[in-house]
Amino acid sequence: MTKATLPTRRRTQMVVIENFGSCNMRCAYCFPEHMWSRDGHGGVMHDDTLRDSLERAFEAPSPEPVDIHLAGGEPLLAGRRWLEAAFALARDAARRHGKDVTFSMQTNATMVTPDLAQLLADNRVRVGVSLDGDESINEAVRGHTAQTREGFRLLTEAYGETPGVIVTVTRVNALRMAEVVAHLESMDVALFRANQMGATASWNVAAAPRSEEWAAARQTIVEETAARDGRILEFNTSQSVTKLVSALLGGLDPFGAPRGCCAMRCPAGTELMYFDRRGDAYPCPRSTVTPEARVAHVADPEFDELWDAALDRLDAKMKVPESCTGCPAQVACDYGCHAFNVAEGNFFEVNCDASKTFFGWAQDHLDTVARVFLLGRVREQHRATGDREAVRQGVTLPAAQVAALTSQLERGLTAHLATPGIDPSRLEQRYGWRDDLVPLLQITRRRVEAQG
Repeated sequence: MTKATLPTRRRTQMVVIENFGSCNMRCAYCFPEHMWSRDGHGGVMHDDTLRDSLERAFEAPSPEPVDIHLAGGEPLLAGRRWLEAAFALARDAARRHGKDVTFSMQTNATMVTPDLAQLLADNRVRVGVSLDGDESINEAVRGHTAQTREGFRLLTEAYGETPGVIVTVTRVNALRMAEVVAHLESMDVALFRANQMGATASWNVAAAPRSEEWAAARQTIVEETAARDGRILEFNTSQSVTKLVSALLGGLDPFGAPRGCCAMRCPAGTELMYFDRRGDAYPCPRSTVTPEARVAHVADPEFDELWDAALDRLDAKMKVPESCTGCPAQVACDYGCHAFNVAEGNFFEVNCDASKTFFGWAQDHLDTVARVFLLGRVREQHRATGDREAVRQGVTLPAAQVAALTSQLERGLTAHLATPGIDPSRLEQRYGWRDDLVPLLQITRRRVEAQG
């Protein structure tokens, strides 16, 4: 691989590696059907491709640590030998470039064995498990619930604490978030992420939540968090609450927040890179739903020039729509996923309508918003000190503290709604679910059956 002569503008902090191009499960909503409909996506990533991908990630001119995130398919299908080699190659690349390296993984946990769980723990891999709720929910869209729970148990045993969980919000569980949160709490989960599913093809449109369902899911999560005194938190709604409070109290520019996944300014292409098992590079994993999002191959001599040109195109697509600047809900909106927003489907429309509904609900529940915000701040302190026992016990917030913040939010909300340029009528402008925006995609190649 020949390095480009010009320095790149990317500042890679995470590289996602598709280390195995298939999965042992067939979840009803999984967007990688787009990826695996292309040829050549069965099997493990070659060591040389991994080595070149790591080199691209670590050569970016920035001092930040780089997180190597393994995601298939199902990453554990790559096997112990590949994983051990990957950890060694990543540490060697980090050492040569004078950087620190961390590891993370998202898994369905069905392939976890005591040996693999210990390997991941020994290498300090931050593991997230995909689970959408209890058996009645999970079996409807994912299946293999018992195996997932057993893998979760083995990971907990190896790490000495429970892993995080990603919940995909579909029509099956959107209106059952109270049950989902209760189930995760029963598993001693302290932090999870609820991600909105987007309709990416005709075959999964039935699973995608409508705007009112996605809004209800967000509202319920906030209410359940407050009711549980912070023993369990959900990442995305906590971020939305933090943005809302910060905007109302401190005049924070709703569109000026740091880059982050599902934020107005997306890290795709700047802090984030994705390599599929063949070495094709994308700005992020979700961007694979749009085939033209492919930037280059890892071995292309002009890789950095191609990547920086792609950044220019991404920046143009991430400009704030003029209609958003006058919308009152901007203080609680995350703008959704940019990759899904520019792909076929109606992810943006659903998320936009849901954000308007969520903002309307928040106006009438500022005391709940205040509680969740304060609980999040205390949880940050617990996390900084590693006080897991304090998290389990929850937080008793002084009633006066919650009341004082609620009053501040009420005054901030009044000022926000009176801001010149804010148009309350925009809250009534809805997209709704439009069938004409849902793509009709024919899968031309069935997924390659994974080898255990």
